[in-house]
Amino acid sequence: MLHTAVHTLERGVSALLRRARPLAATAAIAALLSGVALVSPLASESASAAPSPSEFQRGNLISDAVMFYSTSMTPAQIQSFLNLKGASCTTMCLKDFHMDTVNFDVPTTGGYIQHVCAPYQGAKNESAATIIWKVAQYCHVNPQAIIVTLQKEQGLVTRTASTSLTYRKAMGYGCSDTAACASQYYGFFRQVFWGARAFARPVSNYLPGRTVNVLINPNRACGYKSITIANKATSNLYTYTPYTPDNAALANLYGSGDSCSSYGNRNFWRYFNDWFGSSVIPQATLSFVQADYMALLGRGASQNDQYRQGKFLLAHPSRVDFTHSLIVSTEYRNRLVSTSYQSVLGRAPTATELSSMVSAVIAGRVKQNAVVPTLLKTAEYYRSIGQDNTPGFLTALFQFTIGRAPHPAEIATFEAKLAKVGRGGVVDDLWNNRATQARVAAAGYALLFDGAQPSPTQLTAFSANMAKYGYSQALCILAGGNGYFAWASTKYPTTD
Repeated sequence: MLHTAVHTLERGVSALLRRARPLAATAAIAALLSGVALVSPLASESASAAPSPSEFQRGNLISDAVMFYSTSMTPAQIQSFLNLKGASCTTMCLKDFHMDTVNFDVPTTGGYIQHVCAPYQGAKNESAATIIWKVAQYCHVNPQAIIVTLQKEQGLVTRTASTSLTYRKAMGYGCSDTAACASQYYGFFRQVFWGARAFARPVSNYLPGRTVNVLINPNRACGYKSITIANKATSNLYTYTPYTPDNAALANLYGSGDSCSSYGNRNFWRYFNDWFGSSVIPQATLSFVQADYMALLGRGASQNDQYRQGKFLLAHPSRVDFTHSLIVSTEYRNRLVSTSYQSVLGRAPTATELSSMVSAVIAGRVKQNAVVPTLLKTAEYYRSIGQDNTPGFLTALFQFTIGRAPHPAEIATFEAKLAKVGRGGVVDDLWNNRATQARVAAAGYALLFDGAQPSPTQLTAFSANMAKYGYSQALCILAGGNGYFAWASTKYPTTD
């Protein structure tokens, strides 16, 4: 009751090694997700240090939380990025490209549901940036993944000059390793739409969790690598480009390897990490985000939340600060006030009461840790307990705070205090009582650890931090500890 409360392409690399191989897939209609950023990392992160070959994980090329974050960039940000990377371009530049698009949807054929992306709404004279962004929204795919694929397939982002042929097969979609590209996928718009759709469709090969043999080169004599696929996004990248780089290609990350080297998935990973920061958010980090959301916000983190917050934690690794950002969020405060009303007064707050109390907390007129005692001081609480006499009020207050009925001597003592300092003073006295604070500490521990009760040692440590720093900061310290991080990984082993 107390608290529920992100280089150009190597010249001479065979196009065979960079083309995609589309597969038919059974799919469901993709829904557009929206998420509220409680922490606000940059929409398009600037990469820090160049990626190292040691960071390349064959089975985890990109996290689902990254691949399926469709709002990583706005149309204006995409255009600015294309302008920057294509600054030296003079002929048929991606940054200047425009075309008329049409209303487009993937037909349902053969009895299979093929709707992965929402129907595209065409328009006149759309820019490449607009097409990239719109397709990303309709297919719920990160526009950064589309930009990187345009670069790793045709070098379209950084080329100084392009041709109509370049745009005809912009994403390499429908281009097999042994035949000409399929004409039904020709054209920039269709390439972007079908390519993004391939990233979003349900997995048909390379199932996540399974160890599969992935060829190094179309020449089977070059061998293969046994890879355990971590997620849907990585699975679909291998479906799109079914080769993994050999050690020579990784050793020379910005150049050529040997005669067996392939570069498609290496280049996707390298460009993404160079341009947009890490393509992988560690699962343990995502588990931590999920645990904090469940405990503090009472809901799971959406994929958009996972991307935003996971990226934020990669750049700002203090889990204490991250938890604090949730605790001072309006969403948390709304929940705190709502649960406090229900706990103390047995009802939900009105919209006006909720807004008023949250505003008071933000302004500092009511301490965030004092919402419950503030409500205990109200005349409504006094009336709601159904006791119109002093012993009845004290008994109810003792039960709520300390968790037991008062002794006769305590009744006498607190009757005298009540006469001297009023109900507010008595509430403060009982709320700050050591027994009450121990119950608050136990409730705080249980809040984070999904109802688990602390050991005496854990309770003592949390209580000490609460006495020194306050309840909210004690929660942050507990959530920032290695114990909670490990527990979260076990409690939420996967969030995709």
